[in-house]
Amino acid sequence: MRLLAGWATDVGQVRPGNEDSLLIDEDLGVFAVADGMGGHRGGEVASSTAIEAVRVSLARGQSIDAAIRDANNAIRERALGDPEVQGMGTTFTAVVPLDDANVLIGHVGDSRAYMVREGRLRQLTIDHSLVADLVREGRITAEQAEIHPQRSIITRALGIEPDIDVDVYTVAVHDNDRIIICSDGLTDMVSERDLESIASATTDPETVSRTLVDAANDAGGNDNITVVVLDVTDVGEVASFIDHASDVGLDGTVQSIDEPIDAAPTASPTRVRIVWWKWLVRTLVAVVPIIVIVGIAYVVVDRRANNTWYVTDLGGEVVVMRGVPGGLWWYEPDVDTRTGLKVGTLDEGTRARVQRGFCERSSLAAALECVDDLIDDRRPVEP
Repeated sequence: MRLLAGWATDVGQVRPGNEDSLLIDEDLGVFAVADGMGGHRGGEVASSTAIEAVRVSLARGQSIDAAIRDANNAIRERALGDPEVQGMGTTFTAVVPLDDANVLIGHVGDSRAYMVREGRLRQLTIDHSLVADLVREGRITAEQAEIHPQRSIITRALGIEPDIDVDVYTVAVHDNDRIIICSDGLTDMVSERDLESIASATTDPETVSRTLVDAANDAGGNDNITVVVLDVTDVGEVASFIDHASDVGLDGTVQSIDEPIDAAPTASPTRVRIVWWKWLVRTLVAVVPIIVIVGIAYVVVDRRANNTWYVTDLGGEVVVMRGVPGGLWWYEPDVDTRTGLKVGTLDEGTRARVQRGFCERSSLAAALECVDDLIDDRRPVEP
């Protein structure tokens, strides 16, 4: 299998600099897009650090998911040594060949990978973003997501947390397939219908990538735009293998191994039945009231812990936590949404309230309304 690459990147019409980075290494067989965040310098440093870390790790023989985790560590180490880029992060989406008929996609964030086959476009990756989660949960529609005020909030990125979950997809490819990797500077500006139309053109991948960037700029170019187009050729026979990371085969079915279970020796059926019945009655009389009480307590605590959100300070950033401040029994609160709002931009009284944890709400949307109020009321930035 061969992947013929074309690419284009552009600062867009609004941003002062380009925080996107890309990787085209045909010798290693890796192609990637990273969309940095954290201010012009921070975003650029984060995305370029991720690209280089992944390239080095793959050259050492690491798997794509291990290489992306190495990139996460590299960004965090770089931030520790440079206060100006603390809090920086980046999305990362990469394609690497697996064998003669399959590719692997490693993915974190809201950059995307698409497949174009016989003129039809299909998204291969799942966005790690607030609005994508809300759409999947059925709380908003895809149309509402396009204009949602928190549509830029992502829920997973490299460089933010010590541990990172990496999505890895195995994709079977055919001759004449076209794979597109892109930052959200393209997908926020160009509809999937137009993307499909442009990407289905018979032109070479370089021309397609530049045409897509031009289309995003023509639509407003509100963000940096980066596109990598890969044309698939010389595909061999589909390899027969099991993806051991997920135990999912190429046809989407779960692979399993059925082993015989040795039957245990039994006593007389009549005697076993009588002993079991007496034991069961005694056990139920003693245990059922306890189970009922524990069950009711569990339901109450579970509902309280899993249906409460509040706003607080985490490392100088305003975040929305899911859970009860201080924890509740065995439930410890965890980060639901990172807002990007710095606590230092708030006035002293508001800052103290945020640091204590406030605005307990019964839905994420209600808690985010509190964040919107903080954004509206934050103190002016000194020139």
